[in-house]
Amino acid sequence: MDKVYLLLGSNVGSRLENLQQAINLLQKSSIKVLEISSVYETAPWGKPDQDWYYNAVIAIDSGYAPYKLLEICLEVERKLGRIRHQKWGERIIDIDLIYFKNVIIDSESLTLPHPQISNRKFTLMPLIELGENRIHPIYKKDQKTLMEACDDPLTCLLTSFKLTNDLN
Repeated sequence: MDKVYLLLGSNVGSRLENLQQAINLLQKSSIKVLEISSVYETAPWGKPDQDWYYNAVIAIDSGYAPYKLLEICLEVERKLGRIRHQKWGERIIDIDLIYFKNVIIDSESLTLPHPQISNRKFTLMPLIELGENRIHPIYKKDQKTLMEACDDPLTCLLTSFKLTNDLN
């Protein structure tokens, strides 16, 4: 199965609960969550004067096309209270499409694979943890090689927190 990967992030309110609620809402939208990485605590990227993030990557199985999946992710963000007002600003929840199988899209509303994969440890570390080592369809390098070349200076700490795909 060629999985789809989403990156979840939160640095406002109950960060762990925000990530878990996002997973729950995605599942209620008929998205099957196959795997969930550990939770990482990361320094804010792009705008340092804000609280640290909790981040996790989930592998999903989705019958949706990329733009429909993006629409669902944006709706989950809205349901959880996300207001888009500042690039790299604080956010109660952020859901990014990282990989959608091996699809390449470069449009105004969606870029796949995510254009910042190779620059962010908080994306690469959980992808590698989940055993994802596909060849990036544009860079032609696997995730471990991208991680070795990543010059992201920001701290990315593995936490002991766990998320679940159990809706019960």
